[in-house]
Amino acid sequence: MTRFMSVAFTNAVEGKEEEYNTWYTERHVHDVLAIPGIVSAQRFRVIGDRASGFDFSFMTLYEIETEDLESVHKAIAERSGTPLMPRSDSVSTKRLFLDAEPIMKKMVRADP
Repeated sequence: MTRFMSVAFTNAVEGKEEEYNTWYTERHVHDVLAIPGIVSAQRFRVIGDRASGFDFSFMTLYEIETEDLESVHKAIAERSGTPLMPRSDSVSTKRLFLDAEPIMKKMVRADP
């Protein structure tokens, strides 16, 4: 099986960050992990200079194991907005999703 990395950059609606983080961590991540092929998820707060125009506050990194990445995306689309994966009005409509496939094995620094 090929292991892909998928990253989702999102924002909370202004004034709804607490609701957004609760929904994303306690509900949404679990709904996504229920999809066959998605094996892990980890959320991050984006830090750094926003002057470059990259204006996202949160990032979620998903690991996906599949030979058919398209079918995983299809399952996400089919579940989105249903009781299997309800949406929250605390999530901004501005989002960015990227997938990546490995071109080399992961290297780990050896201790000196």
